[in-house]
Amino acid sequence: MALTVLAAARAAAPEWVSGLVAPADSTAPVAAKPYMGYSTWSLESTNFPGYGGENWLTESHVLEQAGVLASKLKSHGYNYVNLDAGWNVDNGTNVSDGYARPTADPKMFPHGMKYIGDQLHKKGLKFGLHLAVGLYQHYYNNGNTPIYRAPCCTTKDVVSLAWDAVNSGGATTGYDVYANGSRAVTVTGTSATVSGVRPGTGHSFTVVAHDANGRSSAPGKAVAITTPAVGGPVAYEAEAATNTLGGNASLADCAACSGGKKVGSVGYSGSVAIHNVSVPVDGTYLMKIDYTDGSSGRTMVVTTGGTSSQVPLPGSNDNNWGRPKSITVPVHLKAGANTITFGNADDYASDADRVTP
Repeated sequence: MALTVLAAARAAAPEWVSGLVAPADSTAPVAAKPYMGYSTWSLESTNFPGYGGENWLTESHVLEQAGVLASKLKSHGYNYVNLDAGWNVDNGTNVSDGYARPTADPKMFPHGMKYIGDQLHKKGLKFGLHLAVGLYQHYYNNGNTPIYRAPCCTTKDVVSLAWDAVNSGGATTGYDVYANGSRAVTVTGTSATVSGVRPGTGHSFTVVAHDANGRSSAPGKAVAITTPAVGGPVAYEAEAATNTLGGNASLADCAACSGGKKVGSVGYSGSVAIHNVSVPVDGTYLMKIDYTDGSSGRTMVVTTGGTSSQVPLPGSNDNNWGRPKSITVPVHLKAGANTITFGNADDYASDADRVTP
């Protein structure tokens, strides 16, 4: 059907109408230009035949759309390509490397994200990538996932170290690792594990590089590490008699919880302060929180040493408040006894079972 435009004279508006129209303000500020470009979500989420779902989000499809954007729309200001959620998902499972960092599904993006970025930049486009805030909860693996380039990992009698390679121009053939001044191990790479150290004791580690001619470098900066005491992590029960309940918080039976009880009615005026949480040295600890939550999820405010942080706790959304769940979060604790308080002055919070730093 053809569209006909009629060129008719426009009648003047009545005087009472023109009086309601505000005059144009030539000094009014102009709004900032929005980000303009293409997002994959529209074609990921559609049910239109031939599109949508995990199978559509592929390297070839993204670059195909980017080509159209560059050739047809870039001259009009459209220069962003945003790759939305799903690029690191394989059959519903999040894909990550050994350090819990999201990585591209190799079947959908065989050349990885850097390749996508390089191709977009060659076209004069900008690259946006969807990422979750922090890591997916199960990535933490209860605090057992190693942290990339962390200086060390420590158990009661084992210390693992990592360092940057020597870059002095000569060929380095190996490294000697010294523990408390004595050579403990020699390696060819840039990481080592020293076993047999004394538990619950402070140790000092240094690394010395050497080359094929027998020459050695000066020792690297010493790293001080205190190994945990024998026995491993200690759990602290929320319902312990030595703790302090505030407001409406109260003890409740929970057959599946540690000790068979928990602290409920946490939130608003209700709170629980867990006393005498002991650690050997000042530092940031990965603390496991055991709790129950039959709602869709609530926020617990965790306070240590006068510093509070909001911790979203996922719920089961089935009104089952007797099934424990756990999450691991970083908290800063001082050497010796600490008090950790759970609450939320502005909302209901989950029920507290125990903590394990």
